[in-house]
Amino acid sequence: VPRIDIPTVTVTTTLVGAGPEEIETRITKPIEEAINTISGIDELRSVSVEGLSQVVVLFELERSLDAAAQDVRDKVATIAAQFPEGTDPSVVDKFDIDATPIMYITVSGSRDLKALTEIARKQVKEPLESLLGVGALQVGKPFERGGDREVSQRLQLAYQQ
Repeated sequence: VPRIDIPTVTVTTTLVGAGPEEIETRITKPIEEAINTISGIDELRSVSVEGLSQVVVLFELERSLDAAAQDVRDKVATIAAQFPEGTDPSVVDKFDIDATPIMYITVSGSRDLKALTEIARKQVKEPLESLLGVGALQVGKPFERGGDREVSQRLQLAYQQ
């Protein structure tokens, strides 16, 4: 059976501390509206959660993934200045099903950011990287949760065949 890769582009944008409603109205919807004008879109999906917007664009099979990704980058660039202050630059990726994280690990605690990041790297990331089948392990941007100033560090684990 031949493998068919649907041209898919993701746009991930973060705003630490923003609630899902603010993410939806001030980031996700404007991105969707800008991207929706690109030709060859088959499906447009999005998720808005605390601090994170992710828009997934599935293109028709005939569409070049490289051209589609560039079109998405261009459209997002035209509206990025409208995002709330503190919004991290949007990351536009060509979707690779084989590189999709299969697990997220969150390390949380009341230690300072430097100590928690060191724990995430030395005690979680490095031991996991040596396991058979681990394709990639990324330590994400740290974030604070709630009023107790607990710091969290998220790691993304991708499988490699």
